[in-house]
Amino acid sequence: MRARRCRDSEARPEDGFTLVEVLIAVWILGVVMVGLIGAIITMTLTSNIDRQVTAAEVELRHYADAVRTAPYKVCAQNSDYATPSGYTPGESAANPSINSVKYRNTFTNDAYLTPANAVAPTAFVANTPPGSGKDTLCRQSGQGQDDGVQLIDLQVKIGTVVRSTTILKRSPTVPGGN
Repeated sequence: MRARRCRDSEARPEDGFTLVEVLIAVWILGVVMVGLIGAIITMTLTSNIDRQVTAAEVELRHYADAVRTAPYKVCAQNSDYATPSGYTPGESAANPSINSVKYRNTFTNDAYLTPANAVAPTAFVANTPPGSGKDTLCRQSGQGQDDGVQLIDLQVKIGTVVRSTTILKRSPTVPGGN
């Protein structure tokens, strides 16, 4: 038995980690994992926004082309170009709209224009009815007429992304018109 006691009393090396070492390793791993998960979430959100931006820009180009090729409407309102024939949104979540249609007016002596809101020659003015505060009702002939050139503000919204542009539309009777 004595031999056994000597063997038991000899110092044995202790293998393994202490509780403090394990806790520090778990804490470091946790910090690294939180950082990685945060990066993955950020990349996913950014990817979704980038996809919406790309889809909105493509949809805006298609919508602008459809409005550009639609027949010219003298004294057009926003609703006249809102749904051009042959246009269907390529993105189901797309929400295209016309923000404004302004016509070129080369006259300033318009009976509907008041001195306070008279426009400079060859200005683009919105087609609004009398009494609306702007009083620039478009007419098909005479002073205050639509001269065959319109500025159309377009917008496409997909999710939280909004893209807009302005196109110039010419009547076929105007040189260079469509």
